[in-house]
Amino acid sequence: MGILTYKGGIHPAEAKDLSKDKEIIALQPKGELVFLLAQHIGKAAKAIVEVGDYVQRGQKIAEADGFVSATIYSSVSGTVKAINELSINVQGAKSASIVIENDGAYKEVAFAKPKSLEELTKEEILERKFLKQFLIWEL
Repeated sequence: MGILTYKGGIHPAEAKDLSKDKEIIALQPKGELVFLLAQHIGKAAKAIVEVGDYVQRGQKIAEADGFVSATIYSSVSGTVKAINELSINVQGAKSASIVIENDGAYKEVAFAKPKSLEELTKEEILERKFLKQFLIWEL
């Protein structure tokens, strides 16, 4: 037995009595959802929607705005109720956010079926923003 271990370990009660015989159900969010524009220690994303806009599930609502930043997509459909700095992030600081009132319809953005690499032309490949950042060889 090593110096940083102890005999027996920890065996907490599983406490599954309340849920072990229950059916698994999908929970959908209701009401207003708050999307923080600062997702981490990097730069906050820039909102690209406005108050009153109708957004759909999968729609981009904020765009990355720096080297360490994250693009944000809506997980619900509904109306943008506010874009403000009143939300509190995990560090306890005020953070800009987008508030969307969920309409419960979960309408999704229609995405085009992606082409396989073999179907793309050289120009189409070069147009892809995510490839431009990492392209280090000439096609």
